[in-house]
Amino acid sequence: MNFRFNRVSKSALSALVLSLGLSVSAAALAEQPAGPSAGPMPQGPMAHGQMQPPKLTPEQQATMMELRKLQQEMQSTQMTLQSIQQKTFEKNPSLVKQRDKLQVTMLKKMSSKDYDAKAELEALKATMAKYQDGKNKPSQEEVVNFQKRQLTFQQNQQKAYQDPEVQKLATSLKTNVQAKMVEVDPKTTDLLKKAETQGKQFMELRQKMIGK
Repeated sequence: MNFRFNRVSKSALSALVLSLGLSVSAAALAEQPAGPSAGPMPQGPMAHGQMQPPKLTPEQQATMMELRKLQQEMQSTQMTLQSIQQKTFEKNPSLVKQRDKLQVTMLKKMSSKDYDAKAELEALKATMAKYQDGKNKPSQEEVVNFQKRQLTFQQNQQKAYQDPEVQKLATSLKTNVQAKMVEVDPKTTDLLKKAETQGKQFMELRQKMIGK
C-alpha cells in the first residue's frame, strides 16, 4: 500500500508516487497468487515446485486471517482518500503545479550520471500498463526484474528526500493538500487518522507473524 499521504513529512514517496502513478497499480505486476500459508507481504516470487512453504501454527493462521482482513480495510480507506485527493487536485490547479514542481525536483535529485530517474520511471509505468488489464501475465523473470528495479527506484527516492529542497517542497504540498482535502470532504481528518491507526495495526500484526 503506497498511499500514505499523512506520512509525507517522513517520505516524499506519497506525493510523488501518487502523482506518478506508481502506487497501488504496481501490485498488478508484482502480485502473485498466494496460498493459505503464504506470508502477508511476500518478498518475491518462488519458483514452482522448488520449495514447500512452512506450515503455520493455529495462532499464525489466526494472525494471517487478521492481516488479510486488515489489508482489505486499509485498501478501502486508501481508495476513499485517493478519491478525495483526486477531486482536490481537480479543484485546485495551484496544487497540481506544486505537485509537478516536487516531481521534477525529486526526479532531478534522484538522477545521476549512471541513472536517469525520469527514463526509469517511464519504463516502470510502461511495464505496469502492459499487464494492467490482467489479460497478459508477466513471466517469473519479468516479475523479479520489475521488483528489483522498483526497489532501486524507491531507494533512490528515499535518498533524494534527504535533500532539504525536496523536504521543504513535500512538507508544503502535504500541508496544502490536506487542508484543501478537508474543504472538499470534512471526513478527511478522520480518514487520515483511521489510515494511520490501520498502518500501525498492520505493522504490529506483521511483526507478530514474523516473530513466530
